[in-house]
Amino acid sequence: MAWNPLRKNYLTTKPASAGNLFSASEQRDLELVFLRLQSLEENTKRLGKEMKKYCDLILHVYKLENKLSHDLGNSPLCHHNVELRKLAEDYLSVISQLEGSIQEAIKVCQKAVIEPSKRYSGYFQDIAQALHKRDQAVSEWQKVSAKVSKHSGTGTLGRAPGDVLKCETAKKALVDATREVNHIHAILMNELPTFYTRRGEYFHPCLQALARAQLEYYGEMTRLFTYVLQCSTSYVGTSPKSKYTGTSPSVSPRKSEAEFQDNISKKISAIKCLSIVK
Repeated sequence: MAWNPLRKNYLTTKPASAGNLFSASEQRDLELVFLRLQSLEENTKRLGKEMKKYCDLILHVYKLENKLSHDLGNSPLCHHNVELRKLAEDYLSVISQLEGSIQEAIKVCQKAVIEPSKRYSGYFQDIAQALHKRDQAVSEWQKVSAKVSKHSGTGTLGRAPGDVLKCETAKKALVDATREVNHIHAILMNELPTFYTRRGEYFHPCLQALARAQLEYYGEMTRLFTYVLQCSTSYVGTSPKSKYTGTSPSVSPRKSEAEFQDNISKKISAIKCLSIVK
């Protein structure tokens, strides 16, 4: 079955209260971990949804750039200007070379973030089932407890042997029900906080892979467009003495190619030094 990010969350109902079976602090601890898991499920769902949206958007941007580069190449404006035509052809070449990189980036996003988020979301169904099992045990305990109170209300004096037997049977059932609820509750209070605290161990490699994919994709894009700038000897609408610098020639002097390359290398090195991309 395909993953539907619009599907309703599994953790929607708070654990049932067991009356005086648990202390107020014990009940509060269970409710607190439930609220944390509820938030974790929502964030996991949102991560997968936003990651899918991101993949769709960068693919859409690539298609728009591809169309733009083809339109520029076919434009009469470029046909009548050798330098502009050469720049448009280089732009088209860069976009064409980026197709493989963007497909690889989307593939990494799918394998490293979207699919793990989908698998992780499935764990919340198991948690919801475990909590439902606890609620059923609590409900059974409440029923048996009510029976014990009913049969023990008048004491044993003057009661028929059958009523006494029902009372003893109900008390035994209450002991069993109490043991079952305590057992399930103890397991949940041991495993649910552990599941929550170890969420980082699951998602840390996912985000590392995403950061590496981003570094490779945008690094390749920077390399290709830098090469285009290196190959460009003049710019449309400017003289050789006042080439385009990103603002105005009188406001910001143009950096040399060596300075530009050094700046790019420093930025990439700084990114690689981050712990998340080691």
